[in-house]
Amino acid sequence: MSNDPSSFLVSTNTAFPQQGQVDWVSFGNALYSLTASTLQRFSSAGVQPATYAAGIALANRFKVGGLGEKRVDDALQNLRGVPGFEQILYFGFGHKSFVKLLAEDPKGTDLVALCSCLGEMHSETVTAWVLRELWSIEGFPDEYKPPHSQFMALAKACAGVLTRTSFSNTVAGMHLQVWDDWQKSSIMVSPAADIARVLNGLFKISRGEVDNITVLGYNECAFIAGIAQWLFNFTVRVEEENGRLVYTNTPEHKTAQVTLRYVEVDLQRHSLLLANTTYVLRSHTSLLIQTPDQSLLKFALRAPWDECLSRLFGVADFNNRLIKNAKTFGGFLGSIARIYAAVAKGEMELESESKKSVTESNFKYLSETVYGRGFAQSVISTFPELKCGIGFLDSLDTAIGVTLDIARRDIEFQLRSLQSLCSCLTCHPHMLKYHSRCLVVMAFTLYHLVLIVAGVEYPPDLHPTLSGLEEIYQNCTFIWGYRGIGSPPKGHQTWEYCLDQLRTLNSNDINRRQADELKEPVPGSLASAFLIFVGIWPQHSASINTADICTALCSMGLCFYQDSLRLLSSSAELAQKVHIIPGHIEWQDRSYDAVVDGLYHDSLIPKVPKAVFEEAVGTPPKNALRNDKASITSLVTERSTEREVAFYYKASISDGTVYIQPGFSGRHIISSTGRTSCDRISCLSLPWPCTFISKGWEMDKEFYDNLHYQNGIACCVWEFRDDFARCAALAALYSTREQGKRKTTYLLRTGECIPCCVRALLARDWSLVDNARGLSEGVVHIL
Repeated sequence: MSNDPSSFLVSTNTAFPQQGQVDWVSFGNALYSLTASTLQRFSSAGVQPATYAAGIALANRFKVGGLGEKRVDDALQNLRGVPGFEQILYFGFGHKSFVKLLAEDPKGTDLVALCSCLGEMHSETVTAWVLRELWSIEGFPDEYKPPHSQFMALAKACAGVLTRTSFSNTVAGMHLQVWDDWQKSSIMVSPAADIARVLNGLFKISRGEVDNITVLGYNECAFIAGIAQWLFNFTVRVEEENGRLVYTNTPEHKTAQVTLRYVEVDLQRHSLLLANTTYVLRSHTSLLIQTPDQSLLKFALRAPWDECLSRLFGVADFNNRLIKNAKTFGGFLGSIARIYAAVAKGEMELESESKKSVTESNFKYLSETVYGRGFAQSVISTFPELKCGIGFLDSLDTAIGVTLDIARRDIEFQLRSLQSLCSCLTCHPHMLKYHSRCLVVMAFTLYHLVLIVAGVEYPPDLHPTLSGLEEIYQNCTFIWGYRGIGSPPKGHQTWEYCLDQLRTLNSNDINRRQADELKEPVPGSLASAFLIFVGIWPQHSASINTADICTALCSMGLCFYQDSLRLLSSSAELAQKVHIIPGHIEWQDRSYDAVVDGLYHDSLIPKVPKAVFEEAVGTPPKNALRNDKASITSLVTERSTEREVAFYYKASISDGTVYIQPGFSGRHIISSTGRTSCDRISCLSLPWPCTFISKGWEMDKEFYDNLHYQNGIACCVWEFRDDFARCAALAALYSTREQGKRKTTYLLRTGECIPCCVRALLARDWSLVDNARGLSEGVVHIL
């Protein structure tokens, strides 16, 4: 026998009958041909070979329709992955992905199809419970039943395969569009046992044991109708409780193979199985015993972008309230775009911003997609439904083109106009007849969604979840109802205060779950994108240290990762960008749930030569650019949980090394990117003596003591040709900053000249020191 472990084979093959009883003696004694490399792929996915055998046994109990089989095959062919920096990490589905191993066998493909369909609408936890219940309902012996953790691993491995297909749209088309507003945020699944029983009914149709079944229920009926048509290619009829037709793909004179009726199921009046071919999908409450976290029991119903507003607000409110007042909405959003364009370009400062130091500002990292004409384009591309509103585009364009003074005057007027037009209890608490949707909150929701989505790069066929959109609306209701409707703090206009709160909003502000706080490079960016596309706030894993900054997450078959894992850059716009791709986080062919920076420790302290500088000067020297080069490599370590990895960069410079944590680095880049305008007139002379650092990197106590301080403030300038060296310098500056004696401020230039940057900083000279904390001197580093 060969000594090569990959040549080890255990031979034979076992088939399972689709009808009749499985020979479990043969099953228990069956041998599978698995090479060592195949076993490694099983291990990497966390799936045991016994679980694979159990899954194949389930897959042999049903037959996928011909068209459904083609759809799944096409989806598998279109799976792709994208590499991170140096191709160390992969996001999506790699060429050795576990699902591609499963798909090598026809029954393995059917297993992927079943798990993926379940995973598109349900959390991985619920999918695992359904598979476990199916095992029992099919009459398989408990001695071979995999544990819930193994079904969970199988659900995770198969999740995301169908995300870019039409399956979720098919399910959404089956859903009854008459729920009340409060139900939009609580679209819940049915118990796993009920779902498994109905799937068993579909299996029986595919095996020819029964001709048709009837299903009674509510939200879950949409999933059953979707999988019956999309995967099994059955004829389907969907009705309201009174018999009114919602959808059918069969002629009226023929009986559909699957008939579904939306009803409010009374648990006391209905047994689980009314007849041999009639099933009931009950409330989710019994699942709370197995899964106490209700967020994992939400039904992940998606809405196409070109219909999401009408589905979120309801067709009546969308047409009669939003579209009817489209001109006012357009004016409000256009005024925001105009004012933020001025703020982003340093032409003005808002009252709320003047209360913050340079490193606390919310505006400095805004990209062109969220202010000015770029914001208007983002609104239209995100919500094409708004184009049908009479006057919306014109008022949006007009508001962007006015002077700054007019925009500041108009925006508060637009806000109060929406409040006066509204008829909700938040705006008018004493109304007897009222609408549940608030016009002001609708406007805030549009702004907030555009702000989030503009910083996300996602596949065009990936649509948001209704539960996620509703959560965003509720967040905006919280801001308006509890902070905006009353008097804002002194010196703030109402609109400014509310939107300032929205920009920094995260799950902890709403849910009060400080223990679950998820730290991100940009507070709210990764978590908000996760909320929109997954439908729940990301759960803070108990294994992730609260000091860690999370740069990538994976759940329900979707992978979210910061751009800093793809490319190291000093660009603030890239530092806040989030990418989404169906699939998983992969390293060395293993799948993970999260990527974090990891704790900073002594071994990561920069080891660099001391900085060298000459006397402070009043004119920028002609040869100030440094030629330092930084060679970047990426480092990955597995965390003890085996579901997370720590990722960071190693920057090798002349005579030294700097370690860069991408999450912290992104946060530093964003907080250090200044908001200045360059007038091209007073760019020749410095308004303040500056010290230009010509060599070296380390700044010790002697360095700071010997700087030139004027009125307690010293300005240091670091100019690099190489962007990697610039990133390394910023990381080194933050890592070795002086503690307890002087306040340190950092500013990354974005094309502005050094004199204009210094001038902009000195205009806020009060923020460069902190007398309240005894810091009477300040040091400004300009890069």
